[in-house]
Order: sequence, then structure tokens, then C-alpha cells
Amino acid sequence: LFRYTDVRAEILSMISELHGRKGDPQMGLDVLDTVDDVDMLAEPVGAGVLQTRGNLEKHLGRTTAPETLRRALELGDSCSERARALISVDLGGALIHFDRAEEALEPLRYAVEALARVGDGLHLISAREHLLYARIACGEVEHEEAIAELTWAVEKRISNRDVEGLPYPRTQLAFVLAAAERYDEAKVVVEQSIADARAAEARLVLTQALILKGRLEPVAGDSAADRSADIAALEEACRLIEDGWARLEGDDDRLSARDEDADAFGWLALRYFEMPQAHGDDILKTTERLRGRGLAELVRARELRRAATPELVAAEEAAAVALEEAERDAAGDSAKKPQIAEARLALERVQRDVRASLPALAAAERAPRATLAELCKGPLATGAALLSYTFVYDGLRDDTYLVAQVITADAPSDLRLISGGDEIAELVLAFVADVYAGAMGSTSGRELYRRLIKPLEQHFGGREIIIVPDGMLHQLPFSALITGQSDEPEPDEWLIGRHDIRIVPSASVLLQQHHRGVPLTHERDFVAFADPVGGQESAELRSATARVRGTEPLKRLDAAHVEVHEIAALLKARGADALNIRILEGEDVTLDAVE
Repeated sequence: LFRYTDVRAEILSMISELHGRKGDPQMGLDVLDTVDDVDMLAEPVGAGVLQTRGNLEKHLGRTTAPETLRRALELGDSCSERARALISVDLGGALIHFDRAEEALEPLRYAVEALARVGDGLHLISAREHLLYARIACGEVEHEEAIAELTWAVEKRISNRDVEGLPYPRTQLAFVLAAAERYDEAKVVVEQSIADARAAEARLVLTQALILKGRLEPVAGDSAADRSADIAALEEACRLIEDGWARLEGDDDRLSARDEDADAFGWLALRYFEMPQAHGDDILKTTERLRGRGLAELVRARELRRAATPELVAAEEAAAVALEEAERDAAGDSAKKPQIAEARLALERVQRDVRASLPALAAAERAPRATLAELCKGPLATGAALLSYTFVYDGLRDDTYLVAQVITADAPSDLRLISGGDEIAELVLAFVADVYAGAMGSTSGRELYRRLIKPLEQHFGGREIIIVPDGMLHQLPFSALITGQSDEPEPDEWLIGRHDIRIVPSASVLLQQHHRGVPLTHERDFVAFADPVGGQESAELRSATARVRGTEPLKRLDAAHVEVHEIAALLKARGADALNIRILEGEDVTLDAVE
């Protein structure tokens, strides 16, 4: 009976592995769930089952994968050195996948040495590749060494006719060639890697290769370059990414959108911008696709916090503190790294418990994307202008661009490419600091107006601007941008003096709000808090804010008194006399009063 159980587990493990190779890792996990208790199996068999499970979890983006593979390694004490080395290769690959490359170095170095000792030249190729990837991520390798090692790996896989393994080193070789500014060579290699990935049905590496192909050419601004091939590659990559999102939907252990997702959608918008004919609708739909995913994550995070019970909140806080203590305790001591992994796994377990108490929250992600025609007939029909920004990072050339799009009902979409995205981010930080310090006539406020608003202002059809910010621009108080030159700006020199300004998270959200027809009436009570100086917590907050901002203690907000009373007067003038209007100011603003 015991032998039968082991044989059955091995067969099921092989079936699961085949499902993973054919692009259905979830089906593979479902098969593995029918395996009897791993602890009841012979140790080598149990280690193999856990090794397969860990690899499938990695393909699904589950953060539990490294710990599953560590368990496989622990069970593998009685296995051959070769088997332990292969588990170590998979463990290193999972750690790299989840941005834990430093932890991957030790198991991968062991794997390379062990496979060399036992003479397993085939798997030694994979071990050396993964070790190289970890060293690249840790900044230990120069371009020429990486190119030489990857070229060796590609040649070895070709000579072994390894169709499934070839796409990985070839795609990484294209990345390194591009990083070394050997773009012509990179173009040839990336085409080969795309063909390799298609032959191997390797979706993840195909996506990476397509993204690289789409961004190999430098940004040419508004030139008449033909970007159709780049657009086709990036469109396919975006479809693969969205398909991956759909596969992960409802998975309690799934990751949020990764940085390369933003890369693909941002570059697709940029390439549409560079085409000679108008592609305003394509740009809008592309940026909205990514914003839709981001909004779904924000909604999900907000609902998680709202739905969590006090017990779960306390458990999560305790697990987070334990992780911080483990990281502090293990600083500089690689032998204590498993303690960090155990603490991180404990935190993820609590977070999964929180997620398990919620229904699926994908409405924002599945919501229809806004189009130019719908916006012009709907929320922009009254003369408002929609101003949408999207940052695009060029990792190959270490530069950042900002694509700005203006949409009005009576004019085609106007587009502008703003270079120097990093400088804009620094200006935003400087301007926010100036505002906190009371330097309202700051030069950074004028420069941001000159770069972000002035080149597009001629296209604003009416007074109202609806802004969709991105990245660092979420921190920017657009209303306070300065259009004039005086150190003490007059009221009409603020941007808010020229335009009514609204901020929305995406054009699709704006369209949904318009279709709902939410009335601008006030049906709830109104309470305002102005110039808080009451209570110990207020004094501590003011002091802490001053330390963080590096400024003098915050001054009293004298104008806040005028502002809240004017708002109350506006409410009354609009027929809100029946409301219970309450205003708390100064020493009356305490935490107890707010609660």
C-alpha cells in the first residue's frame, strides 16, 4: 500500500508538471491537491511533489512558492545530491521571480557546484543561468561578462536541442545587449527569442521579449517614424498581460500588477503618439486599461481594510512588526534569512485570511474603458477639457517621458510629449515643500505651469479642466500653480483663478459618474474642521510634520476660518437650510471631537 501511494503521487506530480508546461498551472495544482498527505510519502517522493507545487505556485504569481520549495529542500535530505541541486535551482528561480535575488545566491551557488560534481552538464546550464540572473539583479556583473555567459548558455541549449529552455537565456541576452547599447545586435536576438518563445509556448518570456522589441527604438518625439511593428508587438504583450490578470482573478495569493505591466501599456501609448496619423483614441484606451487595473487594486485594498475584523487587523499588525524585527535581527547575517522568510509567510497568511472574507472585487478592472466619442458626448459636452497625463520610463536609456493628452468636445485629441519626467518629479517635490513652508510664489510652481499646462492651455475650450494625474503628479496641487511672475501672486495669477479644476482617477471613472447622473445636491449633514490646535495629538502632529518637512512649526491657518464659513454659506444659499451644519475650529478640533 505504501509503495502504491508513492507511485500514485509520482504519477500525479508528473501530470501536474505537464499541465504547467502547457500553460495551465492552476489545473496542475488542482491535480496535486488529490495527492495524499506529503508527510506520509517517502521523503524523495514528497520532496518531488513539493518541488512541482512550488514551481506551479511561482507560475501563478503566488508568493508562497519560495517557502514551498524550501520545504521540498528540507524533505530532500535523503535525496541524491543531484536532486537537492535541482530543487535549489528552482528555489533560486522563485526567489529571483519575487525580487529576493540576494537570498537566491546561496542555493544557486550550491546548485552550480553540486551539478558540476555529479557531472550533470544539462542541468548545470540552467543553474549557471539562474545564478547569473541573481548576480545581475544584485549588481555584481558587468555587461561583457553577462553577454559572454548568456551566449555560452544559448549555444549549449541549441546544441542540446532544448526547445523549452532556449527562450530564457536568449531573451535575457537581448536585454543585456540593449543595456550595453548594442541595439542592432539586440534587435536580431530579440526576434530570435520571440520565435523561440512561440515554439516553446512560453507565455511569460514571450511577453518580456515582445515588450523589449517594442521599446528598443529610442523615442523620436512627434516624428513621422513608422512604429507599426513596435505597436503590434506591444499590443500582443498587453493582451498576454491582461489574459494573465484574468487567470489570477479570484486567487487569494496573487500578486498585484507588476512594473513590467506598466512598462508595456506606457510604451504602447508612447508608440501610438509617435505615429504620423492621429491615434488619440488608441492612446486613451491604452492608458485607461492600465488605470483600470490600478483602480481595481486600490478598491480591493480599501475594501480589505474596511472588511477586516479587529482581530484580523491586530493579527496583521503583529505579523508586520514580527517581520520588521526579523529583518532587523538578520541584518548582515545570512544564516538568519530563513527567519525573515518564515515571518513574511506568517504575514501573508494573515493577509490571505482577510482576503478570504471578501467577495471578488474586480468591478473597476472589468468596467468598460472610456472612448473619445463617449467622453465628448457625455461629461465634456458642456465645454470642459479633459487633461490626462501618463509617465513612461525608458529603462534602457534611463529617461522618463510624460505623455499629455487634451480632449474637448469640439476638437480632436491634442497630444504632447514632455521630456524630463524625472525633473518634473523633482519640481513637484520642491513645490509641495514650498507650499508647506508658505512660499506660495515659488519658482517651481511657475516652472510646473510652464511645462505641464501652458503648452496645452490654448486647447481648453471652456473654463473647467478635468485632470487625470499619474505617478508623482498625484501629489501636485494643480490649483496652486502660478501663471504670473510676481513673488506675491494676485488671485487671477493662480491656475484656480483662471479655471475650475477637478481631479479624477481615470477617464472611465469620469464617464461612469456622468452615466450615473449623480445629482450635485447635499443630502447629508455638514461638519467642517478648521485650523486644528486642540488637544495633545494636534500638537504632536504639528511637531512631527515640521520635522518630516524640515520646516519651522506650522503656522495657524487663519484663512481656514473664512473658508469653512463661506462653504457653509454656499450650502445654505443652495437650499441646504435643513442640514445640520457644524463647524469646529482651533482648540475645539480634537481627536475626540472628530470621532
